[in-house]
Amino acid sequence: LPTLRQLLKENLLSETAYQQLGHAYHCYRGEIHRLVLQNQPTRVAQDQLLEHRNHVCDWWEQLLLKTDEPVI
Repeated sequence: LPTLRQLLKENLLSETAYQQLGHAYHCYRGEIHRLVLQNQPTRVAQDQLLEHRNHVCDWWEQLLLKTDEPVI
């Protein structure tokens, strides 16, 4: 999360993106931790945390894939 905080500080990430990505990270991390403590496989079902996954994918597309330059 320090990376997200720095991006926010440098105005490279909106407050909304910061909040959604940070919350998604904490939820995924919490679920993995819970599974480890129960000696379960650390794979999250595809339908779990779907809203967070969608937020991450949306921000990925907006921030990393959006370009005015042609992809070489």
